[in-house]
Amino acid sequence: LLKAINGKFELGTAYFPGVDDKVSTGGVSIGGASLWMMKNDDARKQAAKWEFIKFMVSPKEQAFWNTKTGYFPITTEAYNEPVFKENVKKYPQFQTAINQLHDSSPESAGALCAIYTQVRKIEETEMQKMLNNQQTEDQALKNMTDQINSALEDYNAS
Repeated sequence: LLKAINGKFELGTAYFPGVDDKVSTGGVSIGGASLWMMKNDDARKQAAKWEFIKFMVSPKEQAFWNTKTGYFPITTEAYNEPVFKENVKKYPQFQTAINQLHDSSPESAGALCAIYTQVRKIEETEMQKMLNNQQTEDQALKNMTDQINSALEDYNAS
């Protein structure tokens, strides 16, 4: 967009609007910052995958990724990287989104779902069990499905 404007006018940015003027009643959610590695390959491939994930989540690479894609860094340490600082200096519009993310209330960030907090907790718990080899991928999926469906039924009955 900035290239298309080519300096013809200043492009401003602002927070997404909320239901009122209070930052605490609104929020933003981010998505797409996930890397997954399943335990279904030999040890050599697993080790290579893990090295790649460690590389991708490093502050230096998160800062670089942000400058090329606009995705938020998953670690605030990336904000200290020279490439990140240079990008925000060159394109201060990107700072608006980062500020709103940090100003957002964690309770309001996420999908519009009445039981969103409960769903996230179920997902986190079952994924951790799976990642810690306490259950299979299929069992984690079944547990999440059963628990979330039950929570939805309880909510809809109330």
